[in-house]
Amino acid sequence: MISISNFGGMMPRQNAAMLPNAAAQVARNCTLWHGDLRSLKSARTVVTPVPLAQAIKSIYRMGMSLPETQYWLTWTTDVDVARGIVAGDTTERTYYTGDGVPKVTNLQMATQGGTSYPVNAYALGVPAPLQAPTCVASTSTAPAETRVYIYTYVSAWGEEGAPSPPTKVTVTEGGSVKLGLLATAPTGNYNIAAKRIYRSQQTASGSAVYEFVTEIADASTTFEDKLLPTELGEPLSTLSYALPPATLTGLVGLPNGIMAGFSGHDLYFCEPNLPYAWPEKYRLTADYPIVGLGVFGSSILVCTKGSPYLVTGVHPDSMSMERIELDQACVSKRSIVSIGGGVMYASPDGLVNVGVGGSRVVTQALYTREEWQALVPETIEGYFHDGKYVALYAGGGFILNSLEDASLTMFDETVTAGHVDAVNDALYLVIGGEIKKFNAGANLTYTWRSKKFQFAASPGPGCARVDADTYPVTFNLYADGEMIHSRQVLDEQVFRLPGDYRPRQIELELIGTQRIRLLAVADRPKELKIG
Repeated sequence: MISISNFGGMMPRQNAAMLPNAAAQVARNCTLWHGDLRSLKSARTVVTPVPLAQAIKSIYRMGMSLPETQYWLTWTTDVDVARGIVAGDTTERTYYTGDGVPKVTNLQMATQGGTSYPVNAYALGVPAPLQAPTCVASTSTAPAETRVYIYTYVSAWGEEGAPSPPTKVTVTEGGSVKLGLLATAPTGNYNIAAKRIYRSQQTASGSAVYEFVTEIADASTTFEDKLLPTELGEPLSTLSYALPPATLTGLVGLPNGIMAGFSGHDLYFCEPNLPYAWPEKYRLTADYPIVGLGVFGSSILVCTKGSPYLVTGVHPDSMSMERIELDQACVSKRSIVSIGGGVMYASPDGLVNVGVGGSRVVTQALYTREEWQALVPETIEGYFHDGKYVALYAGGGFILNSLEDASLTMFDETVTAGHVDAVNDALYLVIGGEIKKFNAGANLTYTWRSKKFQFAASPGPGCARVDADTYPVTFNLYADGEMIHSRQVLDEQVFRLPGDYRPRQIELELIGTQRIRLLAVADRPKELKIG
């Protein structure tokens, strides 16, 4: 008797006759997450975005409290998006790389004034003025002091950039200084609204600091400073701030308010909770070109064209980078997925998992290198949904059912982009230009075929039973590779199989949309009796 009640997935590397009894040669368009056999549902259309000139490659949903039909940002390039952790922000400030220079938008900017989202965005960061101010001091016979003046740009959101080149001037005690050539904001879609002026002041310890003088509108280019030393404000805190590199990509956010991205071999960090400021002093460099980044906890996995690196620390100025002794390069940036306790990515040999428990190729028992290469891993896109790694590639995809006891189910979809939405706990895919919700439509027709059971040329089973929620279900029996019986099963009753065959191997196949609890074959009907 053969009885299967805990349906398993595929293990393509294994000989079909040596699979575990519940494992499958074919498990397509089905889910096995509950032990029984269920149909994977089709992807349900959520919205049809405005068509773009090329295929959509990246999507992201804005409007956390809004229905899933609103608002979908779409791009034709590989874009990485991170929601900002900014104190007091109620506008859903959102940052992204991969669409030209790094950018920032919010819900209103991205969705108002057009129908193809994002409608508007600013270039990320606040530039430093390139021009030093001119300084003309008033004259008198009083004792003189030397001052240094600088100024900064300030965005409409209160973000302050690095200072201009300095200008030194000698000023008599109690005198004033007229500042000129305070340059307006440079070209570029920056959100500049004001300028702040600072002047040097000697501290009690003898060191010099820049202290706040005043803030003026960006359009103003002159100012006369008459302040006494006791009237100066807070010291300048943005001396080391910088724009992110124009080529920054792979943006990720960490739970502690830090964002990271990369360009070439270099890894960059923003100031905590200040995603517009990317000091050069925080840069780390890898031996190999960086392919992409993944996050688990407060750590970053840097996936490269060579070995991966683990970056740990609580602040950008204390981050350390350690090379992991794992010769598994990352071959697809879009395959990189953060899975809570680790990061997974596609390598030349299979899917790699690096996390708190160490590092390994989790698909090693499922695919040989040659079998894995046949999937063209460079094209794999990965998404982590409902505790499972969902892999998409040209013409289809697979679901890795478990990291501990790995097996696969395959599905048929041609997908160009995807997004996991934490608010809705859903995976959304772009199929045929439409944004669809994964596993949310009508039941797909599944095919599940068992291992090859050995019979050594003895008489084959004489009867079978399929226990399903509803019927019909198609049952197929294969003997030595040929289908010898096909039947539409209409109920849970035992049915007869051909009695004149002596197979060396048999395979059992189910095709349908209904939930199956049990598939069993035996020599005699009484072995399969109900109850």
